[in-house]
Amino acid sequence: MPGVIGPRTASLALCAATWTAIGSIRASAVEPSASDLPAPSRRARQIVVAWTGCVRAPAGVERTKEEARRRAREALARARSGADFAALVAGYSDEPGAPDRSGDIGEAAPGTPVRELDEALEALAPGQLAPEPVETVFGFHVLQRLADAGPYRIRQVLVTYRGALRAPPATTRSRSEALERAHGLLARLRGGAEFSALARAESDDRASASSGGVLPELRTGIAVPALEKAALAIAPGGIAGPVETPMGFHVIQRLP
Repeated sequence: MPGVIGPRTASLALCAATWTAIGSIRASAVEPSASDLPAPSRRARQIVVAWTGCVRAPAGVERTKEEARRRAREALARARSGADFAALVAGYSDEPGAPDRSGDIGEAAPGTPVRELDEALEALAPGQLAPEPVETVFGFHVLQRLADAGPYRIRQVLVTYRGALRAPPATTRSRSEALERAHGLLARLRGGAEFSALARAESDDRASASSGGVLPELRTGIAVPALEKAALAIAPGGIAGPVETPMGFHVIQRLP
């Protein structure tokens, strides 16, 4: 499943490394299967405001702890007033990679290693913001619990191009050629072509092609962000694409 599930070393963790028990699953090639992951039960997003000297504070952070607290409270007040959370993440969060996923930190089961965050999450209902920024060794967290999207399944046709991550050495098509090809495959599917047959014949991900493009069951935070966003935006049976990831262009169908 190249290009679908990322390694556990990228930036899903809190302030780049807090939910180490469930791991950070982002950005490049397939490592574990979905069945290797602990069953998550809570999903959240956050804004992390660091101060000089806190654990893993980015090099450019020069504010004091009290300045960080005030900044986090300002972000929380704006979130409560209805400001777009993704825009607040981009403007306030010091967590590496957070803007790329709108602050989404995936899911975690009760007992997650960072006690303060675990307790704060447990006290929140889906959709609710923590009443105050949550202080940890990584900074102040403006925390919102999200509804659990639950498990979902998709199938795909992947079109790679020269230079894409894990593209076969013999790949010669350019990115623009790959995009054109992906659009053509999408048109064929919308015209009535059978998805599994098309995946077997045309997908460059030979591992999933053999099963008609079907991928293992996924949960929020496992697939690369662009693919997850596209999959969750369509109803079961719906088709979307082309979705670009570092591996190439994906034409996907959400399964019932």
